[in-house]
Amino acid sequence: MMPKIYHLKNAFYAHECASYLKYQSNLDWNCNMIMEYPNELDNNLDKYCYCWFDYDCEENEQFYFDFDSEEEKTNLNENIIRAYEKRCEKGMKEFTNVKWNCSIQVYDNELDVDADNLSNFDSYCDCYTNKKCQESTVINLNNI
Repeated sequence: MMPKIYHLKNAFYAHECASYLKYQSNLDWNCNMIMEYPNELDNNLDKYCYCWFDYDCEENEQFYFDFDSEEEKTNLNENIIRAYEKRCEKGMKEFTNVKWNCSIQVYDNELDVDADNLSNFDSYCDCYTNKKCQESTVINLNNI
């Protein structure tokens, strides 16, 4: 009978923590009540709620690359850009095991006033992926 009472008490406190956080943030939180002895000599239990919520987010990465040849830089076209975007996406997938979407960004690095000289441009892969993120918090119940 006692374990069931403790389970119901834990569930009640976890629900109260989630309700409190929903009131504060208007978000749906998941909470677990955790009780543990702080050390072997102390008979008092530390009680707290561990709470979290999941949400969709994006992770972004940007990294420098150089074209394989000066000819590619000076004859930049949609096919070359698409090929490099695919290379960036493939490289990111191999590195992280997650699907990425990448685009190529080319910036003037301002080392030369000759705007026609593409060798003075820096090129970057701008990549992003959708993922699940988690926010968490701990509520101390020892003083309640």
